[in-house]
Amino acid sequence: MSTSEDKTKKLLKLMDDDVRELVAEMKIYHPADIAEFMQFLLPDEKKFVFSLLDTATAADVIVELDEDTKQLILQETQSKRITEIVDDLESDDAADIIDDLPDEIAQEVLEKISEEDAEEIQRLMRYDEESAGGIMQTEVVSVKDNANVSRAIKEIRSMSKEMEDIHNVYVVDADGRLVGVLPLRKLILASPKSKVFNVMDKDPISVTVDLDQEEVARKFKKYDLVTMPVLDKHKRLIGRITIDDIVDIIEEEATEDIIKLTGAVDEYAWSSSVFKNAGTRLPWLFASWVGGIIASMVIGIFKETLSEAVVLAAFMPVIAGMGGNVASQSSTIVVRGLAIGSIDVKRLWQVVSREVRVGIILGVTYGVLLGVFARFFYLKVIRLWMVVGLGIFASMTIAATMGTLMPIILAKLKIDPAVASGPFVSTTTDIISILMYFTLATVIIL
Repeated sequence: MSTSEDKTKKLLKLMDDDVRELVAEMKIYHPADIAEFMQFLLPDEKKFVFSLLDTATAADVIVELDEDTKQLILQETQSKRITEIVDDLESDDAADIIDDLPDEIAQEVLEKISEEDAEEIQRLMRYDEESAGGIMQTEVVSVKDNANVSRAIKEIRSMSKEMEDIHNVYVVDADGRLVGVLPLRKLILASPKSKVFNVMDKDPISVTVDLDQEEVARKFKKYDLVTMPVLDKHKRLIGRITIDDIVDIIEEEATEDIIKLTGAVDEYAWSSSVFKNAGTRLPWLFASWVGGIIASMVIGIFKETLSEAVVLAAFMPVIAGMGGNVASQSSTIVVRGLAIGSIDVKRLWQVVSREVRVGIILGVTYGVLLGVFARFFYLKVIRLWMVVGLGIFASMTIAATMGTLMPIILAKLKIDPAVASGPFVSTTTDIISILMYFTLATVIIL
């Protein structure tokens, strides 16, 4: 079986040698492979390749494209072609495409598609894009609870052209409220005359339309779901969320958290100008800059201590660096735990206690190692080994404490810990570590 890389190489070669063969080959490729192939092309080549695709394939490919390529294609594609593509998409993907279009083009497309589809898309676009409503599709197979199994099968057949994947039939009462779910396996095995109510699974896992997408993803993970029904405030069935959207959300949220933890921004665009991207990172780096200034002022306070034992400066990088690493580790662990819900809010102090104990163990270990190093390589400075050993111990212990506490405090203050933890933890740790180090040096050596 050829790998994705092999497929991309083959398509690149065909693009140079035989366009007709390229078109024929793309017809048998998965849309995701075509989207990956397009990432390696120049802008004009991307537009050309996309123009070669039939409407159905183009619709499948456009939802697989990276954001920059998708924007390029939408900007250069005529509204008639976009209308055909939107008409072939499921409601959630169609809403995303319309949302990416300029207002004038979006309105033109909505006027050309059926009134029913346009209303569905506009309704989806009104939901917060990071809520369950923003990622759901309105195409669902549902039957009344008093219907029989044969009726449910007819509903599946009638919806087959509108839905790519059907895993469950949702069961609703006379008012449209969700009362159960009928998996396909049960449906196939049940007698056609059986009442749906008697064979369905009661109390299905569901989400409300306004639930945050991260919470939705957690439910999918917790209950190993493939699809999940979405309900309005009256518990009426209005749509479903599928696992393919959840996979994308998990990747997006993880990427967002990683970027935030670096002290950057959550929307770093590779296609934006250098100055724009630099501007978005300046505010958070300013916090580190201020911290560096304060740290230098702390060192200035202890200039007499430093002049008496200049060798103290040689150990500043390792003490501050090790403290920073421990703080970063603890902060990342806590931020990630808060994000995925693995840290129980009621047990936060147990988390703090655990990380502080880890910091103490690490501090003792590296304190002994650094003390031994200083004892044998810097014999002229009496008790230097004690200062650096205690200094790195204090630095790593404090760092573990700060790295654990800061995200928790920020979360309590309703500030996203992923955004603010990085700069504040590293800056605070550096200042306190240097202060502790020179205080110990002043007390022990002078």
